[in-house]
Amino acid sequence: MFRPPCCHTHAGGPNNRPLVDIKDPDTRAAQVRRAQDAVLKTRPFSETLQKVLGGLIVRLKKDNFDSPLMSERPVNKVMD
Repeated sequence: MFRPPCCHTHAGGPNNRPLVDIKDPDTRAAQVRRAQDAVLKTRPFSETLQKVLGGLIVRLKKDNFDSPLMSERPVNKVMD
């Protein structure tokens, strides 16, 4: 049966059940733990990507590569 996506759905889970339907606190806590673990597993990839892109930017600046994409812009919003 097709269920339209909901903003409260835990994406990627085997059951893909809405979080609001779960009444058992242990089950809810397990879902939160799995979500946190998934986020933490992506951190090394993110750090490596930042290092690679940072090194690329430094090399392009040394070669005087001129592109609008290389111009520094002010940071308007930073997520913690």
